[in-house]
Amino acid sequence: MSYCITFKILEMKKERLINSGRFLLRNKGIVVVILAVLFTVFIDDKSVVNWMGHQSKIESLEAEKAYYLKKINENKRRITELNSSKTSLEKFAREQFMMKRKNEDIFMLLEE
Repeated sequence: MSYCITFKILEMKKERLINSGRFLLRNKGIVVVILAVLFTVFIDDKSVVNWMGHQSKIESLEAEKAYYLKKINENKRRITELNSSKTSLEKFAREQFMMKRKNEDIFMLLEE
């Protein structure tokens, strides 16, 4: 008895599979549209997946650009400050490059 029911269930599943195959063969336009959508979403060079990756890269590059523009503006400000007065240039040279005047000793204190 259970063998007969199982056989009927398998037969019904087989019939559904055959009917779905016939549906796809009759409606070739739908198959073409589905394949085109899958191609453009996943496979193509201009796919949605690649587009999303490019968008995230663009965002990170724009953030990096903003960082470097800020640094450039800071450096321009420092250059104009150093070129404006001799005392600021001397202070910068003493602090950054350990320069000294004649007959001067420099003591460096290092923190550990």
